[in-house]
Amino acid sequence: MSSFLQELGPVAVSHRQEVEEVKRQLNMRREELDCWVYSFLENKKFDVEETVAKLKRRLAMEAEEMAKYEFTDYMHESLRSGIIQVIGTDKSGRTVFYVTVSRDKKEADHRDEKKRTFDLMVSYGTQLRADNKRGQMVLLVNYENASMWSNVDMSLQADVALRLSKFFPGCVSKVYVCNMGRMLCSLAKPLFSQLPAAFSETVMFLPKSEKSALKLMEFIDEDVLPVALGGKNDCDNQAEWDRHGEVIETYFNQMREAVADRGLTLKDWELECLDLQDVEVARRFSAPSGTDSMVSLMTYGSNWSPTPLDGCLGSFTLRRDSELTPLAEDNEWCSLVKSFLRTWRYFFWKSCIGVVLLSLWRKVLNGAH
Repeated sequence: MSSFLQELGPVAVSHRQEVEEVKRQLNMRREELDCWVYSFLENKKFDVEETVAKLKRRLAMEAEEMAKYEFTDYMHESLRSGIIQVIGTDKSGRTVFYVTVSRDKKEADHRDEKKRTFDLMVSYGTQLRADNKRGQMVLLVNYENASMWSNVDMSLQADVALRLSKFFPGCVSKVYVCNMGRMLCSLAKPLFSQLPAAFSETVMFLPKSEKSALKLMEFIDEDVLPVALGGKNDCDNQAEWDRHGEVIETYFNQMREAVADRGLTLKDWELECLDLQDVEVARRFSAPSGTDSMVSLMTYGSNWSPTPLDGCLGSFTLRRDSELTPLAEDNEWCSLVKSFLRTWRYFFWKSCIGVVLLSLWRKVLNGAH
């Protein structure tokens, strides 16, 4: 039985056979994909054939659209304009995007570029991670000082919501709409109610008040919550916006290489990145002494934390550090460790005994050879 589905609860487990049948028809073998497939299956009310068709459309979109996007100067600048940025994860490990609507502008000529940029950010925010198996994200939307006439493009927002339902079902766990004025709220609520339930049911409206800040802190740590919404995260500055832009552009370039040049699906690439992370962790554990192992792991851990900007870049961090290739003398060791690491890695992370055992095991293996 899939341990991944168990994390979603008994309802998901009861649909294990449908998940397996969808994966069989699409030649998906890894259990890490179970929660992602379940999101599509749930969206199609557990109809296997419709789910397979929807996933095929998603895979075609990856290869024929997203991997072929032209990254324009406008997209480069908009990523660094403070309209939207990744600020961390919520208490459930989901990627949190912070949106400041007042910085956006109605620009009909750039609508397609805005959709492309959002596709890339959603794809980045919902990638497979060890601590976020369903690959979900949260939108934290601040409408303070936003003008209905100059900042809010309701048509674009509706298009984006429909695209989420079509290609990223279940990926948005929550949309916290904060500080929206009464007039705008009176227009937004009816519009959101007409959108697919998979999206509209995730929306929560929060007026500007101390109670709203406390409500948000039930789901998001105050160190992640922006100062403007009652938290302590001073993320609303040009340095953070530039960092966000670099993260998304790096993600796009490496995603395009994997999908367009190497012919991988997006999830195949993400699984490859997870495997490389396991190999890197294994190599860190294989340092000569237990003390050195722990120090190197702590150093690496700062780049592999679940915070998106510091750690969701698994593939990017690895490429810079190791050029994606294990050292030749470590190949056999890494292969041995990788076979069992995914199940036991958290035990070894939390236990000094794990470090000692790994060191002893490697000495035994070296002696056997």
